[in-house]
Amino acid sequence: MRGLYEIQKWLDNNPSDPSGTDTILNKMLEKITQIESSTEIDPTDIDLGI
Repeated sequence: MRGLYEIQKWLDNNPSDPSGTDTILNKMLEKITQIESSTEIDPTDIDLGI
């Protein structure tokens, strides 16, 4: 459930994005970038099921 609270916080902090789509995609990209820079993960191993 913690993840849902984090997502809700992202949406609350970005009221100019009423659908939340841009906010969620941007935050996902930030998280992926952080993970890639902190570990040796091959980007082709990341599977985003949408």
